[in-house]
Amino acid sequence: MKILRILELSWLTIAIVSIFIGAYVYNTQGFGEAKWFFIFTLVAGVMYAVRRKQRISYSRNEKDRSENTSNL
Repeated sequence: MKILRILELSWLTIAIVSIFIGAYVYNTQGFGEAKWFFIFTLVAGVMYAVRRKQRISYSRNEKDRSENTSNL
């Protein structure tokens, strides 16, 4: 489904942007301020992995369903 791909790419984009912001804040203000950006990067990365697995599983199930209906 296309919406799952959009959500997957959105989480990846958020993770990439937040890692760069975290690196910038780390260099300018230190780890105390940047840790929240790094935590958010971790959360966004996990959500990306979950959405990717969900999309792959959904695609596999759709393929199996289409093969089963064409065999009938």
